Amino acid sequence: MNLELFCACDYASAEVSGKLTIIGAFDTIFTKSIPATHGLMCLAAKVRFNLDELGLKKVRVSFLSPENLMVMPPMETQVPVNAGQGDPTATAQIAITIVALRLPILGEYRFDLEVENTPLASIPLFVRKVDANPDQQQP
Repeated sequence: MNLELFCACDYASAEVSGKLTIIGAFDTIFTKSIPATHGLMCLAAKVRFNLDELGLKKVRVSFLSPENLMVMPPMETQVPVNAGQGDPTATAQIAITIVALRLPILGEYRFDLEVENTPLASIPLFVRKVDANPDQQQP
């Protein structure tokens, strides 16, 4: 099992055909005030499996605060991993939608991805305060 992709984005869709659509990948959310709520976002992942790893796989994503505390209950789903005739490997495309993500403080949050209880990756999500004057905003 090898992770090929894991990102936060504005939109993600995993199609039955094996196509993973990702729009607007990002790692930073700017807010005017804290606590903040981010209305809608997605997580996208692509995991490659060997032929001896086929079957239904349990996926778990945790969201942790800068203090390493769970911000919300872990998101869990199951994805089928199947290979076509003659395929040397198989992939699982994962798209998770998150609505009203609560961000209680500024700092570096993280999403942790596990498949079948095996940690595969962690990605940061930075939450920063936007200045009142947008002309002074740093990239």
